[in-house]
Formats: sequence, structure tokens, C-alpha cells
Amino acid sequence: MSDLLKKQGNTETVLAYLNVLLTECNSIYFHGYQHSVVQDHRFDVYIQFQQYVERELGRVPEITLIAEKLAVSVNSLYQIVKQYAGLSPKQFIINRLMLEARRKLYNGNHSTKSDRL
Repeated sequence: MSDLLKKQGNTETVLAYLNVLLTECNSIYFHGYQHSVVQDHRFDVYIQFQQYVERELGRVPEITLIAEKLAVSVNSLYQIVKQYAGLSPKQFIINRLMLEARRKLYNGNHSTKSDRL
């Protein structure tokens, strides 16, 4: 973060990273301490969704494929991601892709294509 702050014009990128961090903290604070089995399972699915998105960031898989991989219905995945992130799964992925593209542009990597493509 300090490297980002040193470069001029990185205010939006820093704010985007802070937004992601604060969203995660908010989710953990308000939802992570509930001890019901259903809540724990839903939170686990949300974490698995985030991890899947990170692993497959350049590929942008269909929401139906992600739901299938996580063994939940598309409707359940939508409700879970909406509960913890405040966004639909599709919007979550779009926001993450935009953040990654900004990061690459600000760090001198002017190609927004994924290395895996």
C-alpha cells in the first residue's frame, strides 16, 4: 500500500483496495461471529467463492459453473454473495476484474490481459 501511495495518481487504486479490505472486515464483524451451522456454511461458501474468483480471475467463468463447483444452486450463491459482499456474484467479479486492471495499469503493466489467457 505504501508503494501505491508514493506514486502520483494512485488515489483511486488505493481507495479501491481499502474498499475491498473494509468490506471484508465488515463481513467478518457482522457475519463471521454468528455461530449457527447454516451461517457458518454460508460464510464458508462465500470464502470459497472469493478464492475461486481469485484463482480464475483471468478466465471469468459463468456463475452457473461457479455454483456447480461450490455445490450450491445459482440462487443460493446469489443470496450468499449478496449477504456478505452486498453485490451479485457477477458484479463482484466485475469489480474484482476492474480493480486488477487498475492495479496493472498503475504498476506499469499496460496490458490488461490475463497472463493465463
